[in-house]
Amino acid sequence: MKDFTLIVALDTYRSMQKAASHLFISQPAISQRLKTIEHNWGRDLFVRTSAGLTPTPAGEVLIEYAKAQLQAEQTMKDQLAKMDNHVAGSLKIGVSSVIAQYVLPNLLAKYMEEYPEVRIELQTGLSADLLRETPNRHLTIVRGDEPMVGMHVESWFSEPLALVYKNRDATAYDILTDLPFLSFQAEPSYHVNVRDAIVKQYGVWPERVLEVNNIGTCKALTLAGVGAAVLPACSVADLSDRCVVEPLKTSSRKTWLLYEKELTHLPQLRTFLQLLSV
Repeated sequence: MKDFTLIVALDTYRSMQKAASHLFISQPAISQRLKTIEHNWGRDLFVRTSAGLTPTPAGEVLIEYAKAQLQAEQTMKDQLAKMDNHVAGSLKIGVSSVIAQYVLPNLLAKYMEEYPEVRIELQTGLSADLLRETPNRHLTIVRGDEPMVGMHVESWFSEPLALVYKNRDATAYDILTDLPFLSFQAEPSYHVNVRDAIVKQYGVWPERVLEVNNIGTCKALTLAGVGAAVLPACSVADLSDRCVVEPLKTSSRKTWLLYEKELTHLPQLRTFLQLLSV
């Protein structure tokens, strides 16, 4: 099963380095193990290029087989755990990056302390990316508009968005017209929501927009006075004493829980959902 896990990780990340980081093993060890796997199957499974890894036709077939085998193993583990209602086994969770950074840590720490026999497998990223792999997890937590997927979708919470900037002596209008707007990587619907709310509340949209890769960088630039940013409420608790934080009256951000209802029979998922509902 370790070989199957490695093959699926290489397909997911298309990079030896990223797969090695995900699996907590060295890049040379992954490279050597892949050569051994390819030798055993008598086929090249990936084409190595400067842009990364691309599966060969044989690789695509084996990747699907590996996913099926890993899923079958997980299903068996879940069934065994369900038999005695013992809270153990694995809990695979996909979480929006913002939630993973600002909401999940304390909840996850509490859960792991209470149920130490549960093995947490966590994937973070943009909601759009996470939605592509929902069947491979017990629970997926995403942001934005209600997802249209073939499973149970449940609203977890909704929070306001706020315009944040450093200069307390300036008005929001002055900041938006004089300084760049700081935008972090998120779903297109988030950016549309932000733009509409700012134009409606302040009657202006900044001429200059600086795009950064994540919300942490965006906050750091805001604290340095580089520009203004719109941030979700869960991320601004540490900024209120150092910046102006103005709620956007017509804007909010929803967070959703996605899971198969049948999986709530699994004690590890059921207890985690109970924790989120408190």
